[in-house]
Amino acid sequence: MKRKIVICITGLVVLLFGGCGSRQSGLSYIGADKAKQLALNALAITMDQTEAIQADLTTYNGEDCYLVEIIVAGQSYQYNIDAQTGAIVGSNFSSPILPAQDTVASGNTGSDSSSNVPAGGTSGSGMANNNIMASSSKSMIAIEEAKAAVLSHAGLTEEEVTFVKSELEYEDGRQVYELEFYTSDYREYDYEIDAYTGELVGFDYDAEHFALPQAADGAAITADEAKKLALSKVPGASADDIREFESDYDHGRMEYEGEIIYNGKKYEFEIDGSNGQFLSWEEESVLR
Repeated sequence: MKRKIVICITGLVVLLFGGCGSRQSGLSYIGADKAKQLALNALAITMDQTEAIQADLTTYNGEDCYLVEIIVAGQSYQYNIDAQTGAIVGSNFSSPILPAQDTVASGNTGSDSSSNVPAGGTSGSGMANNNIMASSSKSMIAIEEAKAAVLSHAGLTEEEVTFVKSELEYEDGRQVYELEFYTSDYREYDYEIDAYTGELVGFDYDAEHFALPQAADGAAITADEAKKLALSKVPGASADDIREFESDYDHGRMEYEGEIIYNGKKYEFEIDGSNGQFLSWEEESVLR
């Protein structure tokens, strides 16, 4: 009798495990492409409006699901979609995509959301509100527009420089153009430009690698004169906005180094004390 009970229990275990194995192998998933489409439907956009989209099979609350991530206008949108039913079981994003009519209502009239050129075109000049290109469009500006804008900011022409880097990067939650070029006398310029707003995100000027003309005896500038030179590059800033300043004898010459914080931007500079030439100049946005 005991032997029969053992045999029955053994058979039941085999049946149970065999049944689970059959169920696991027989699972029917909707597939990554279907999961992507469901996420796009939830955002009410099409595939060609995305900058990037991917779907990975994972688990969510103990259930198999697809994690779909969509990048649109520099924003990341994540959806957890049940791998078998296609139901959206979770989502994570900072802000929803505005409907087209909301964009028009905000003043962006006359623009085509599918165009790569913002309404109004490119002025190629001005730094109002820390923008080197004015744009209220959600469309990405063209790389050539970004190049023209940074050259205008540097006061140079395309014939005077050689670009060594022109790339679109995803950085700190937004897409930026990283542009790097140098002049015939090996001055180096590095720019980061918001790919949608045209905002100047970061700027670095380095003149360390070219020979500066030697100043005549007695032509050295004072610390106050160096401060005035730095402030002249930041319209509206005053001496109170200089947060750091020091002098140092380096590279066989007197150098002035300092930092200006004004209107949400930080400016770092190095000035040759013998002739007032800027050895380096950096700009970046700071939290207010």
